[in-house]
Amino acid sequence: MLQLVKRQARWLAATGVAVVAAGAFLVWGPIGLGNGPLWLPTTSGGAWSWYDLRSQPVAYVLSIENHGHGAAIIDGVVVTGSPLFAPLVLQHALIGRSARWGCTTLGPFSGPGLATCVQPLLHHAAGDEIPAGTLLVVGKHDPTLVLELTGPRPGQCWDLTSVVVRYHIGIKHYVGTYPQADIISCGAGGKPPN
Repeated sequence: MLQLVKRQARWLAATGVAVVAAGAFLVWGPIGLGNGPLWLPTTSGGAWSWYDLRSQPVAYVLSIENHGHGAAIIDGVVVTGSPLFAPLVLQHALIGRSARWGCTTLGPFSGPGLATCVQPLLHHAAGDEIPAGTLLVVGKHDPTLVLELTGPRPGQCWDLTSVVVRYHIGIKHYVGTYPQADIISCGAGGKPPN
């Protein structure tokens, strides 16, 4: 009798796990492996730094390409920062069209650097579609990701360590993580730790 109860309990547990897995599949679709077909430039060394004397919002501009065969819909973008620095806050993740191919810049959101990389009329990244095969159409008007970050306070610096993009193609969902090394912005009097 005890063996029968144990078998029934295992069967019920296995059935419960299968039902939860099937429900997750129906709600979110299959989970894609790795970064998937979206590509953002990553940095592995060197430093991009910018000193912000007015604590204004900072723009970090990156090309975004879709190497896949279907349109990618962006679900959300988050950034991570180094715990050795002041907290980093993403105010807005935006999409624009490039003014120059492969343009990447860090600087004031209202400054000329943003205008040299991205055409006007930015819109929120969430819900935006990155067409398939953007790598094959190299040139102006390619999608560009624009991150509007809080400006560092006087005497502080922040360090962006990665950009994470959640997106889906059809029913398949991906979480792409793109490391960024030493993307630093400092407020007036701020000095990055050694």
